[in-house]
Amino acid sequence: MDSCTVIDYQKVAALDILRSFATHCDSLKVSSLALTKEVRGLSREEYEDLGIKILVPTLEQLGEAKTFRGISAIDACHLILCRDNSLILVTSDKGLLTKATQLAIPLVRNLRLMSLLFEQRLMSGARAQKIVREMAVADPVFLSNSVVEEFSQQITSIAKSHRDRNDLGSGGHRDQG
Repeated sequence: MDSCTVIDYQKVAALDILRSFATHCDSLKVSSLALTKEVRGLSREEYEDLGIKILVPTLEQLGEAKTFRGISAIDACHLILCRDNSLILVTSDKGLLTKATQLAIPLVRNLRLMSLLFEQRLMSGARAQKIVREMAVADPVFLSNSVVEEFSQQITSIAKSHRDRNDLGSGGHRDQG
């Protein structure tokens, strides 16, 4: 996970989403460089309280990160840590999304954390959509209207799937006509 993800959730007072994801879905990891260079106001202990594990890059990884072009050394370090630890990159940073795609590093947008929580019924769709709208207002450069709309459609689709499963799971038969 890059620091952009932490910052996006921090800006809208929704860091509990990260804790919930780390507790119920999958572990989240961030470079130690994000603690010292990019994210303001969160201590190492607060990261750990959120369930976020901190990865410390090796000197070799730091040296390699300096050779990347088009992104910061910190962002390059996120990519290297993902590659070397078989991790999925979680980000909303367009440059990082592009570079990860070029390097064939698995990735998801930071909004995917909420849709996965909603899929598992660990948060409401209304709250997820509210948070996304707040994120878009806080940082419209990284969260365009089209991304917000795509997320809204994804939540609507998941909600329909929940209703369909409830209909079938309750013994009811769906009307085909």
